[in-house]
Amino acid sequence: MSIGVVNIPISLHTATRESKVSFNSITPCCGTKVNSVYRCQGCGKEVSHAEVKKGWDLGDGKFVVLEKAEIDAVRLRTVKSITVEGFVPAHLIDPIQMATSYYMAPVEGGEKAYSLIAEALNLSALYALARITTHGKEHIAVIRARGRNLILTTLYYPEEVLTPPEIPQAVFSERERELTEQLLEGYKIEQLDLTQYKNRYVDALKELINAKLLGQPLPTPQVEAAPAMDLTQALMVSVQQRKKPVKSEA
Repeated sequence: MSIGVVNIPISLHTATRESKVSFNSITPCCGTKVNSVYRCQGCGKEVSHAEVKKGWDLGDGKFVVLEKAEIDAVRLRTVKSITVEGFVPAHLIDPIQMATSYYMAPVEGGEKAYSLIAEALNLSALYALARITTHGKEHIAVIRARGRNLILTTLYYPEEVLTPPEIPQAVFSERERELTEQLLEGYKIEQLDLTQYKNRYVDALKELINAKLLGQPLPTPQVEAAPAMDLTQALMVSVQQRKKPVKSEA
């Protein structure tokens, strides 16, 4: 990582891992896995993965074909470095632009400079704005402090963030506004503990798989129908259910 002429040797480590259950595609005839086959749309010939090339679509079925060596030759200065462009107030970074996060760790010889930058970012409420290349693509990224650690988060470019849908202007009564404020206050989480939240979809899938494996009856979801009421009634009932602030619940 370079800031001006200050160079800090660092390594990047994956910071997040999605909880999921992976499935294979199985044939109905033999119950075995399906093989993926590459087939030419022109002549119908089967081709191996090694023979497949990259092509830029020009339209009308025409492509600019690029060799792997040609693509690899497009080297950017940031391929093996993280270049800090400057520092920005944290509130200027919209969370919707944040993509993938990595833990940054100092390599031998960079511990002092690393810790110094982490301390300065903690005290300043600033993010470092940087450029980095990962998986063959140059990204803009922010580097922020989390205690003694530095975390790098890649950002979507502005053109990659889609335009939000247009929301028509609604008209509220003062009573509805008052009830909504009470609703927010009633559902306020005073002490947030995200470890209480579990991936219930993954748990349900594992329960289904285990039931099929053991030949047990399959679990059936219980769906409760919401009572019919208008917005004001719904707000009033919800406020009555939560009159006091609560701790986080799964």
